[in-house]
Amino acid sequence: MDHDSRGLGGIPAGNPGFTVAVEIDRPFDQIEPDEYLRLLHLVGDDAARIDRSLLGHARVVLDVPGSGWWVSGQAALHAVDRLAEEWTVLGVETSRSDLWSTSPHMADSRLPRTRRLPASEGTRYTVIIEIEPYDELVDDVELSDYFRSRERADVVVADNGRRHIIVSRRDWDVSWACQLTAKSLHVISNAWSITRIRTVETAVWKREHSRPRADNRPTAIPEWQYALRIDGTRCVVVTDKDVDLDNWYAKYTNSDGMSGVEQFFHGPAWLTDDGVANLRRNGDAIDAWIAPLPRGGLLDNITDGYGRVLPVDDSEGTAAWLMESMFDKPAGLIIELGPSDYDPDDERDVFNAQIHVLDDGVYMVRRSRAVLQRLRLADHGVEGLELDHWHHDDHFDDCTDGYLFSRDTQLIANACVAWFRQNGVTDERSALGCSYEFVDELPRTS
Repeated sequence: MDHDSRGLGGIPAGNPGFTVAVEIDRPFDQIEPDEYLRLLHLVGDDAARIDRSLLGHARVVLDVPGSGWWVSGQAALHAVDRLAEEWTVLGVETSRSDLWSTSPHMADSRLPRTRRLPASEGTRYTVIIEIEPYDELVDDVELSDYFRSRERADVVVADNGRRHIIVSRRDWDVSWACQLTAKSLHVISNAWSITRIRTVETAVWKREHSRPRADNRPTAIPEWQYALRIDGTRCVVVTDKDVDLDNWYAKYTNSDGMSGVEQFFHGPAWLTDDGVANLRRNGDAIDAWIAPLPRGGLLDNITDGYGRVLPVDDSEGTAAWLMESMFDKPAGLIIELGPSDYDPDDERDVFNAQIHVLDDGVYMVRRSRAVLQRLRLADHGVEGLELDHWHHDDHFDDCTDGYLFSRDTQLIANACVAWFRQNGVTDERSALGCSYEFVDELPRTS
């Protein structure tokens, strides 16, 4: 296939790939978790995502990398046909992926002058075709050669400076409107490079112009922690009072490798003096945003109220899990971390770490390049220990990067995560192994 910026079959220069979005007649904030998963299942793309249109409708978004307009158009029609089996499809958009974020809804064109279309059956649709180079003159005379007499074509200048060809037509559904417009697109692509194509119900397109755009999308996930309920349910907890997570979703992977989503709700949590969130009434009561996960579930990403998918950094996820593992645990607990593919016969360095729970809320972390042995401690007392200071005095023969005593679980967790990252050991869940060992309780005799 030719790497040419023009032509529906060609791959644009730089091979940016294409992004497809299908808008359905259902408010994004009313999508239930099972419906969220059903939408992704219908398009058959594990990497697909759900976001929010300008008017608040749910949109199914998927990427078609390494493709041209023809391949991405076929993917768009397939998604439309599958989703139309269970939902009312309002519109579909295909865009070069490198331009997708610059004008995601294509609702910033000036409305063209209106002209009554001949009466016919079907729904009225508006087709918006964005072209470049946009500094060349495009007028109605040229466009009249590309479209049928029963179509109305106008050219407007969008807020982003590009030319938008606006075509009005009546058709049975979105898929039919797309396919009948395709012939005109072939001719247009010989003269100009097409960067976007959107087909949408005209009523939806006009309503988009009657309300202001929302440009206050968050750019990052708010600071979050894991916290366990008394029944063992793991929850994602956001304690920031200034954020509104209404209509936000947490996507997770459970212990069986299955994905799911849960919506955040406003509820009570507790915060200790050192800023650790919990759901066990330890510390000061606060209002928080909470998303419950199934046992063993781990957070993958968060979808914000505008439908934007915010990925979770593996390091942040590992640190949050470690903080949860240390909270309110009895003295004597040992948490060991190391490569999940450890081979005892391999003579190379083995980067690993141990966390020991001591008395009075103190933790000890050791980091090593050799497999750490279990310490034989006479007790777990902390009297005389120097806290929050790295020790490098070869106190333990097998501890080659020192040790630290601290009550700060965030510091302990970050010390472990940083150790693996600094030494090129990935902290992806599948790459790190973990084991727990609780202290043995001997029976007391009277």
